[in-house]
Amino acid sequence: MHRIISVTVLGILEENRGVQWLATDGGCGRAVLYTSLYQKVKPGDRVKVNVTAGMLGLGTGGADFVCSIEREGESAEGTPEGHIMKCRYLPVQQSMLTVESPENHDAAGLYQEELHLGGKRILLCELHSMLPVVWRLYRDLKPGGRLVAIIDDQAALALPFSRILGRLHGEEDFISITAGQAFGGKYEAVNVLTAMQYAADTYPDALIVITVGPGVAGTGTRYGYSGIVQASWANLIGKKGGIPVWAPRLSQADRRNRHYGLSHHTITALTELTYADSVLPLPAGEETWRHIDCEAVEKMKRHPWIEVPEIEESRVMRWITAVLGGENVTTMGRGIKEDLLFFTGVGTAVYWLNP
Repeated sequence: MHRIISVTVLGILEENRGVQWLATDGGCGRAVLYTSLYQKVKPGDRVKVNVTAGMLGLGTGGADFVCSIEREGESAEGTPEGHIMKCRYLPVQQSMLTVESPENHDAAGLYQEELHLGGKRILLCELHSMLPVVWRLYRDLKPGGRLVAIIDDQAALALPFSRILGRLHGEEDFISITAGQAFGGKYEAVNVLTAMQYAADTYPDALIVITVGPGVAGTGTRYGYSGIVQASWANLIGKKGGIPVWAPRLSQADRRNRHYGLSHHTITALTELTYADSVLPLPAGEETWRHIDCEAVEKMKRHPWIEVPEIEESRVMRWITAVLGGENVTTMGRGIKEDLLFFTGVGTAVYWLNP
């Protein structure tokens, strides 16, 4: 079900690349307008907004979403030179110029070739909130290093919604590629494989990270969660000669048993559905191991395709606190003080990649 209501735009709260944040007189009182889908508005305009998430009290309920504008005007922003459709067969489907599009003549030859990753290590991050942590820590270890973030379509499709991505797009050496039905990156791709092909060819020395946008789904069941797609990423990487490196999802503060310590999202996708040789770096130390199910970790170590290198916990924690201590980075609303283990897990993977 979904519910649409009409509201008046009271003001423009914020305007960034690809998005307007509006103050409105109804619904949540805030609304998101994607400028690749609709023309920009001004105070006084009437718009129709989808208020479904707010009605249900969901995490995406902090804002409504503009779905039509009750006036005539200029067309929305877009890239008419491309013919690949995203949001296909929906009223908001739009044409995109993707990296492998036939219109991209300079790139056409590359995508006729087989992809060989040549042992390249590619980092897998289940949560969007891991991305700014990876970026900041990576740049501390490798000043001037480039990072290419491939963003799959298992969560938000419209990436202009992400304030994280909005900030990172301001960084010269940060490159994003939105794959599948997701859109709004610096570059667009039809799927994760061609996104990797573009990244490996165009930025051969960059760290490649595969992740999703905000708004992952979970049902509390064994396989019903967005992060299960990590196994598919890993298998693609392994099949093409790369090494998938998993950023462990750790938490000392999550009250849900399935996510306390080492999340079952990491364990299940890696042990049950991945066949590619993979690396899962873990922090080693008393603070970590009193939260983690040691038996589960030992089982992973016995898998023939899973390497579990252990990095000294105290070293990573000191480094993370020094680098991120003064920055406003959070996950699930928790910062370093509330859930240091989450950041330690991500930091351990980055540190292993760049010792």
